[in-house]
Amino acid sequence: MDFGRAEKAKGESDFDHENPPAGTSAARRSKANRKMNFVSVKSSEKFRGFIHSYWWMDLDCGEFQDGFSERILPDGHSEIIFHLGERISRAEGGGPFTVEPRALFIGQNTAHYDIAAQGRVRMFGVKFQPHAASFLLREKASRFNDTAVGLGEILGDSVNHLWERIVEAGDLASRISIFERFSANRLAGEKTLPFAALDCAVRRIVESGGNGRVEQLAGKLGISSRHLEKLFRRHVGISPKSFAGIVRFQNGLRLLQSGRNDSLTEVACAADYYDQSHFIHSVKNYSGMTPSRLKREKMTMQKPFLFGQ
Repeated sequence: MDFGRAEKAKGESDFDHENPPAGTSAARRSKANRKMNFVSVKSSEKFRGFIHSYWWMDLDCGEFQDGFSERILPDGHSEIIFHLGERISRAEGGGPFTVEPRALFIGQNTAHYDIAAQGRVRMFGVKFQPHAASFLLREKASRFNDTAVGLGEILGDSVNHLWERIVEAGDLASRISIFERFSANRLAGEKTLPFAALDCAVRRIVESGGNGRVEQLAGKLGISSRHLEKLFRRHVGISPKSFAGIVRFQNGLRLLQSGRNDSLTEVACAADYYDQSHFIHSVKNYSGMTPSRLKREKMTMQKPFLFGQ
């Protein structure tokens, strides 16, 4: 596989993303929302089949009364997060909150979980393409479904050195470069055939909005449905049908959070649900909320990803 350097997102220049100067796009976003500074950088064309984006988040939880909390919803991606400030706590399935490791891998989520934080949270994140992280981890993706695991438990002691270098790096571009070199070394020699097939399958599901039949997709790829299912469970972590369900839910969520006053029937139709009741069921399944409540959620951490900011 061919990996290149990350390219700047449209409109970005060579500045310290964590402390952007006045007049830049990142500074304007920070001024509009003093609680959080967020920057997302798309990977280069050569690396884009593996990494969806890199991101930096600086969140002052002291600006929130009683601290910060948010419900995190499935988005079809796994990611690695490095905590450089106060660490987030998370609770899954209504269980107790536990503090996240300073470097962690978050697998494919099929259900929501809750997070809470105090103080100043500073994170560097790597959001993978849905099918790609297993190649880096050299593990079955399904092992990490609905879990957050310390990165050192997967990759060993080398993670300590990686985390230290990322902490010491002066800006986002340097952190991206450090992570890419680390990744390229681990990915050297990986087979490209299953990656190429998965890349095509994932793109077709995303582009279709989560619609279409698995049999038809497998036929277009020249493989059996059973083989496609096996590839997805190993590298995405879930079946093609389950992944398509998350893609469709994300489309509906984007419409709910857009600020428009569309009816639930209009949202369900635009997101290609069979009817309103199927959409309501999907929302409750993935978020534990009704659509009306979900529409009112601020989604401070997730909105930048939802709308590609």
